[in-house]
Amino acid sequence: MSKQLRIFSAVLLLMLLGYGAYIVIQNRHIVRRAALDIGSGSIKCKVADVDTQKGKIVRIVEQMWRKADFKESIARNPLRRISPSVADDGIQILKDFVAKSRKLRAKEFAAVGTQAFAEATNGEEYFHHIRKAVGIPAVIITQSQQARLGYEAARQHYDIPEHSMVVWDIGAATVQLTSKTRNGTYLYSLGEEASVGFKNYVIREIQHLDPNQITSPNPMSPSDTTKALEHARFLADSTTSKAMKEHIHHHGGVTVVGIGPVHAISVMNQVLGKKWKPETASFPDRYTVEQVREALGRRTGMTDSAIGGDFANVQITNLILTLGYMEALGIRAVLPARINMADGLLVTGEIKEDQSKRIPSRSPAETAPAPSPAQ
Repeated sequence: MSKQLRIFSAVLLLMLLGYGAYIVIQNRHIVRRAALDIGSGSIKCKVADVDTQKGKIVRIVEQMWRKADFKESIARNPLRRISPSVADDGIQILKDFVAKSRKLRAKEFAAVGTQAFAEATNGEEYFHHIRKAVGIPAVIITQSQQARLGYEAARQHYDIPEHSMVVWDIGAATVQLTSKTRNGTYLYSLGEEASVGFKNYVIREIQHLDPNQITSPNPMSPSDTTKALEHARFLADSTTSKAMKEHIHHHGGVTVVGIGPVHAISVMNQVLGKKWKPETASFPDRYTVEQVREALGRRTGMTDSAIGGDFANVQITNLILTLGYMEALGIRAVLPARINMADGLLVTGEIKEDQSKRIPSRSPAETAPAPSPAQ
């Protein structure tokens, strides 16, 4: 072997060793995590490879979602307790999701519960049971923490300037509008009447029926729809902070990202009249206020059986609630996203302190400094 060839081989070997060491160092920061969003109406789980140094999702490995009627159960119980049957169903769903996540080699787990569990008189007890029965960290978070996780979830998927993105989450129990100001502080508005609560309002206050006995407002008359839309506009106007309204109006190029099943499944599917497939180029990436209005006109008067599906009783009222917010706040279009708090929790990691005792009864609007990046 010539001297030049030996030198070349040695240099190549050093380069390969260096690259290998680089890959090893890089992989040290990649952790497979499972994050569980225990919502008021469903449980979501995402398994992903996460770069813990950069606080970024590298790859989504699996996504799971199941209905869980926590909010409905609490609302129907005079003592505001989660019923034993709903509690047991929730534990079984969590066990199933965790078992599948372990098969996918998830090494770190974290779960959070939304404000509905703080409102339940046995919510704290239930989360203690989750930690023991399922064997994962699980805590109840405040609505403002929920808003931040939702915002960080959207940042993982959209390259939009922070102050130009508003993240809108409509859950079963609460509504959050979240953004950031130019100086990096969080800006959010928090509403406490969402998908299930709004549906129950229609049954109780507009149709004058008992939501503990009647679980669906359908079929809704045109008069019911008009009155419900007036209430939705009132909710949007009264619970959205002045700062958030100004933020939306002063940034003409603001992009509203709608996260969670209400936007990405309920509203988008009804607007299209078929299942939305965002991965297919022929499908639109957003819905407009005109499209929501048209879908509502087309579907008003439908029965639950005609609507179909497990969530038939909230589909029409979801359209009304969404349209009311869009009209009241001047939101022309929404970019729906099949993401949820689990995406934010993946990069944040375990939240150690249970907030259930610190959650105020109502906090309509807040601003807060941004936390330091997740490590």
